[in-house]
Amino acid sequence: MIARSFLLFVGIAIGGVAVHYYDRAEWQKAQDAIDIAHQAAIKQAQEQGSVEVKALQQRLDEFEVKALLDQSMIDRYTREIVKLQDELSSVKSDLEFYEQVLPSGPAGGVSVRSFEVVQEGPMLSYKLLLSRHAVAGSTFKGRLQFIAKGRLNGKLETVDLVPAVMNAENELAVPSDKADTKTLLKDSATSTILSLQFERWQQAKGNLVLPTGFEPEEIMLNVLEGKHVRASKTVIVQAP
Repeated sequence: MIARSFLLFVGIAIGGVAVHYYDRAEWQKAQDAIDIAHQAAIKQAQEQGSVEVKALQQRLDEFEVKALLDQSMIDRYTREIVKLQDELSSVKSDLEFYEQVLPSGPAGGVSVRSFEVVQEGPMLSYKLLLSRHAVAGSTFKGRLQFIAKGRLNGKLETVDLVPAVMNAENELAVPSDKADTKTLLKDSATSTILSLQFERWQQAKGNLVLPTGFEPEEIMLNVLEGKHVRASKTVIVQAP
């Protein structure tokens, strides 16, 4: 009887121990599953955070580049503004200078402030400056006329000069006689070069064609308004 009771007690103890270890094993499995899920969640969060950090860094880099580009554009426009201001200041200075050299004669009067001519082979290079005591809002419309005195085949001659223009064959149009000169002076291209339209001052430069064999000695510049000479100046031809 005592032996059976002892065996029963031992059986109960062993069963209790087995149940305890079984429960512990199940608890450990559940704990391991929780740890795995927790680590997976942490890893996923880390990966998502890494993606977001990269995206934010990329946006930051883009903003920094844009800021640099904007600053570069600002610097460029600043330089352009300074340059334009300098040019405007220079133009204003020129205008002030020309205002000072304007003639004090009657309103609308035209003056030849400077006129230079240099011979360059078969052509004459000229530069001129005209000024006008202008009435506010008025415009002078006229044209230039160049007359040369010199020798042609040893004889003293006076000829009209035409600007250097190219003909239909893309060759320099050189007048052969007075009739040809008149035709060239009426040509639209020539008329455009010789025409004038200004209020206070006018600069002009260009080349004049010498007739073949003509040796110029002096050149007279006439400023015409219609058929009337409004200003005139004669200069000696300078050697090249």
